[in-house]
Amino acid sequence: MRRWCARWSRSAPTRWTGLDERLANSVLDGLYRLLAEVLVDQDHPLRLKIEQALAELAHNLQHDPTTAARVETIKRDVLAHPGLSEWWMGVWERLRLAMLERARDPQRLLAGQLGASLAELGESLRSDAQLQWQVNRFARRTLVGTTNRYGEQIVGLVSETVKKWDAGSRARSGATSNSSASTARWWAGWRE
Repeated sequence: MRRWCARWSRSAPTRWTGLDERLANSVLDGLYRLLAEVLVDQDHPLRLKIEQALAELAHNLQHDPTTAARVETIKRDVLAHPGLSEWWMGVWERLRLAMLERARDPQRLLAGQLGASLAELGESLRSDAQLQWQVNRFARRTLVGTTNRYGEQIVGLVSETVKKWDAGSRARSGATSNSSASTARWWAGWRE
């Protein structure tokens, strides 16, 4: 996105205005300086004018039906414009492709802040005994709570799955014909 913005800001002024690049860059630099001044100085005259105009617009949107109708018409026209739809689909497609590209390249995905955060978490889990204890305690409590709440359904699912296996796969897996019963006994004993 940053590359696109940089490319756009370099080429748009000359493309839209017909100005030569040096003049367009001078105009842009002046606008950037003005914007920086407005952002920094709370009492900048332009900032005060903008704030006053926004307050007046907000008031008129609430209390003047003509202004509200004009803004609603503009909004509808903008949203109905096919160029906006095409632009938004292009933005979405670029975002989607970028996410897919990152997801397909684990090295690149883990190279940024996410990777650094995961590495830091892994290091903390490896070296901090208190954190290990807390994570293990949380995992045990979660597993016990899940088992207490859904144990019957889990046993039923496992039992039905084992019943569907053919004899060959049960023999290869080491399961016996009464494995559903032994599974149910194991779950019942483990939960207590």
